[in-house]
Amino acid sequence: MVADDPGAMVRGEFSLNVSIFVMKHPRIIIILMMSIVAIPLPAMAQDARATNCGDPYDSADSGGIGPYNLYDQSIPEKIDIVVRLHFTPYMEEVAVNGSTSRKAVTVEERGGGESRVAANLDYTLRAIPNHARALYAMGMFQLRLREQSMLEATWEYKTAECYFERAIMFTPDDGQVYLAYAMFRHKQGQPELALKNYQEALQIMPDAVDAHYSVGLLYVQMKEFELARKHAWKAYEMGYPLPGLRNALQRRGEWQPAPAVPQDPAP
Repeated sequence: MVADDPGAMVRGEFSLNVSIFVMKHPRIIIILMMSIVAIPLPAMAQDARATNCGDPYDSADSGGIGPYNLYDQSIPEKIDIVVRLHFTPYMEEVAVNGSTSRKAVTVEERGGGESRVAANLDYTLRAIPNHARALYAMGMFQLRLREQSMLEATWEYKTAECYFERAIMFTPDDGQVYLAYAMFRHKQGQPELALKNYQEALQIMPDAVDAHYSVGLLYVQMKEFELARKHAWKAYEMGYPLPGLRNALQRRGEWQPAPAVPQDPAP
């Protein structure tokens, strides 16, 4: 298990019927899951704003469902129905990790396997465009298919980038969307684009501990060790539990403890 891999954070949040704790603590779990080295895959469009990704507010484009803002407290039952039926733990697990998951809740899920994943993720993201965990799952699912040279031959939905760009159009101030996009791009091997999205996430959520941790990992990869240390200090000051970023810096001889904060003299 590789703790200094950026991928694994999107899973710890947004299960909708979900606990308030999970809603408030983004993506730590996914860092524990992603252990594959990022592989550049240039076949995906680098900026879907220039492509026809559709309008998330267009009822025809959304299939007549929603669109619902994940954080809209006035419609929790509508959001819950979508998530409970279409973004189950099994669908998420298969999307991110493959069909060997044992998290199937129903016989129907177990029987459907990966063939059901794309349609359910698409439905979820048309109904709830800014569902960050579903966005990340869609990205990782497409990335796996692309690595297996299966995407172009079988795919009938939008590109991962399109779903992310639709989410940004829908809620341009949602830092979790930018963070999920950054982690997907980081995993895909697009460090410059990933950095841009990490910076956008931190501009909206300057105290997002998982964003500091993940961008620190990216700076290690880019050999920007001073910046990596600063984000590591921030993440660990805020109580981030995984040692991977510190370990990555230590292995390169670049770790230093955070400087002591000057104390105000006693009155």
